Amino acid sequence: MRLVTVLLALVLLPVLPSRASSIVEFNISGVGKLVVELYDRDKPVTVSNFLKYVTSGVWSNMILHRATNDFVVQGGGIAITNRFTNPQFVSAPNFGMITNEYDVGRMISNDYGTIVMAKIDPSQPGGGPDTASSQWFFNLADNGLRDPHYLDLDNGGFTVFGRVISDTNILNKMNLALTNSVIGTLDLGGVLSETPYLLSTNPTVSYNDLLYTQVRLLQLDMAMQARVLPSGAQEISWNSFSNRPNIIEYVTNVAATNWQPLATNLGNGQRMALTNSTPDTNRFYRVRFTY
Repeated sequence: MRLVTVLLALVLLPVLPSRASSIVEFNISGVGKLVVELYDRDKPVTVSNFLKYVTSGVWSNMILHRATNDFVVQGGGIAITNRFTNPQFVSAPNFGMITNEYDVGRMISNDYGTIVMAKIDPSQPGGGPDTASSQWFFNLADNGLRDPHYLDLDNGGFTVFGRVISDTNILNKMNLALTNSVIGTLDLGGVLSETPYLLSTNPTVSYNDLLYTQVRLLQLDMAMQARVLPSGAQEISWNSFSNRPNIIEYVTNVAATNWQPLATNLGNGQRMALTNSTPDTNRFYRVRFTY
């Protein structure tokens, strides 16, 4: 179980907004959804770049264009235009290349379930460490120091900027050897030489069988706040995480480890509030979101 925690100190400030890791959801057609925590603090340039694509809408009708068994599944670079009338493969727009942040913040290995920026190989024109733009991939194995990939060492190190925190069974489906009755690959040439698609009883593969992938931002700023009501009661409010237990706890010494439960609410994705009718101005509060 994973936790994201926000700390609030009423004794210091009546209002104290806090920011947590960004949380995004990948919805892969015919396969399912998975939730990913991004490492905003460790890889700020990379996460900011990724979220720009998520919120701009340029990834509409994006597909997963590469799936290599026991290695990676990749997206962010290819989309389908005129999907229902005259479908064609097109390159997804990109906002330019970013600096490589493998050595920035924590040194995070390319382990199973991590999301990573793709780059241009140094052997190709214009290739090198600082060439990530729109394309990303999920590691389907521990590829950091694994022969022959060595993603922690190759091309300046591949920047891990997040990790799957819910529904890793979706990645298992991507490992074709595990679920070859669900997903296959097509060789369409070039960057589409390992294009995944949904297997079916229909002998003819259509554009509808490709793995369309929608990415949306679930949580960016929890904006936890507290205030004293006219009655003297304390109100704690926060941006809740939808369909997950939101656990409110407190201590009277911020250095303490014995956090006491105050309440647990099922998040609805909206602003939520809790009133403590027996206030203590020495309390420190926090909210945890569980995965």
